Amino acid sequence: MAASSLLTAWLAVPVPFSGRVLDAQGKPIVGASITPQGPAADVARSDSGGAYRAGSHAWPVGLPAQVRADGFQPAETRGGELVLHRWPWLAGVVVDEIGVPVPDADLTITAQGRRWQVSADSEGRFALFLAIGEASVHTTVTALGHEAWSGSAALQLDREATLAPKLARQLGTLTIITDPAGVNPLIDTRHLDSCQATPCQVSLPVGNHTVSVDDPVFVPWLASARLAKDGTVKVATTLVRRLGRLKVNVPGTGELALDGSQIGTGAFNADVVTGQHTLTYRSAATWPYRAAVEVQWQQATEVTLAPHPVTPGDPAGFLAELQAFLSATGGSFGVYLEQLSSGRTLAVGQDTSMEAASVIKIPVALYLLNQVDAGQPKLSDKVKLEARDFMGGTGILYGSAKAGDEISYQDLLADLIRQSDNTAWQALQRVLDPAKIDSFAAAQGAPDCHQLSDQCTARQAGQLLSKLGRGGLLSGDSTNRLIQLLETTVFNDRINYYLSGVSIAHKIGIDGNVINDCGIVYSSAGAFTICVFTRTADQPTGIQAIRDIARAAYRYYSR
Repeated sequence: MAASSLLTAWLAVPVPFSGRVLDAQGKPIVGASITPQGPAADVARSDSGGAYRAGSHAWPVGLPAQVRADGFQPAETRGGELVLHRWPWLAGVVVDEIGVPVPDADLTITAQGRRWQVSADSEGRFALFLAIGEASVHTTVTALGHEAWSGSAALQLDREATLAPKLARQLGTLTIITDPAGVNPLIDTRHLDSCQATPCQVSLPVGNHTVSVDDPVFVPWLASARLAKDGTVKVATTLVRRLGRLKVNVPGTGELALDGSQIGTGAFNADVVTGQHTLTYRSAATWPYRAAVEVQWQQATEVTLAPHPVTPGDPAGFLAELQAFLSATGGSFGVYLEQLSSGRTLAVGQDTSMEAASVIKIPVALYLLNQVDAGQPKLSDKVKLEARDFMGGTGILYGSAKAGDEISYQDLLADLIRQSDNTAWQALQRVLDPAKIDSFAAAQGAPDCHQLSDQCTARQAGQLLSKLGRGGLLSGDSTNRLIQLLETTVFNDRINYYLSGVSIAHKIGIDGNVINDCGIVYSSAGAFTICVFTRTADQPTGIQAIRDIARAAYRYYSR
């Protein structure tokens, strides 16, 4: 009985054993469970260094302990160093055919009769351990609105296998039509490069979509459409403009324009499209006036325009307003005004050398008639055209004459002034000599007017006309001839524009954005010379500037 008790006591004393648990790279595995076999075995845990110490009963002898750790293949140990092998790791990102992640895709993985299911996260990512040894797994990936994808991967212990599922989107076609066309719609709250202006067609994933227009010009509009695979849906609407009431008060009768389009000759009160607008007011008694106004949707806006008057006989006020007008217009200007009776002048930028364009033809006409007055040549004499004379642009000879034709000086002069004929200009330059024309102009106070460079100043071009108007350059017959030609030119869209019924002897010039006009205005209050050289952002700006300056000058000299 005593011997039996001793044996039982001996069997009840644990037999200690110890070791370390490592992974395949030799790094310690923390928290692995070591469960000895046998009756009343105690479970041990590996520490931060992977080490453990466990106890086992002496009997039965030689039973191994089970070692387990999350993500690792279980193994047995009897102590000492043990390497656990990680289960294979399968990971990847689900994307569509253009590389955009597909969120919440479903994955079904099968291997050796086993099956796993997992879902990708919101960025299309997935990752999981597969408790299986070396094997080939087959994976099927599905997602709403996408074609299914299948693929395989080879698994190995301690290795990560990757999959790159690419799920083609199921698409339909959405056609968007608006009246009026040309708006940039929002599709699912975004502007798309493939639909920058209606009408347009876009390919979109199947399912529900929204189409909207959020434009300051139109009342907001929204529609929905559901696309099926390979289906087509058309969305069409007539847009309603956003309107607000605009009331404009003006000081009299003139031309009132909204964003460059004339809307009346006096006060204005009507609905207009919302947003930023520019009001322009012009009249015979005031300087042009511009005002910015913003019209709000379904609201009333009132504005009173207060243009500055053109005060006759106030030179300081005129020059200040002229300078402000030119600055607001933008560009380069040369302006010269001279009252013929007094010789008094008003000018801005008058001495800046600028491109004269066809205004340079005035010295040619003056020099020709000066030579005619001297007896050589006669206006009836003929000039034989040469091939080098022909120059396109303005005029009629380029298309109606040919080299070898003989044309009288008188006819060439008429074409030069009335038609601004470039071929006549070239022919007369050739036979008269550009250097002699320039020398004549310099002798008359215009040394900066040059034929070959086509340069002059507004002052010098204006002074040549003033001398002509006073009869100080040519004989009476020649003076009358040239003034009559200048009064009957076919180009009357600038100085003449607002001065209907007024006799004006003038010569225009145009070359791209260079717009010029120089002339003598025979006002009932007395004649004056006006010469305006411009280079602006576009031709309409230069043309309108000359019109406005001419009308203001006419008002100024009306006293």
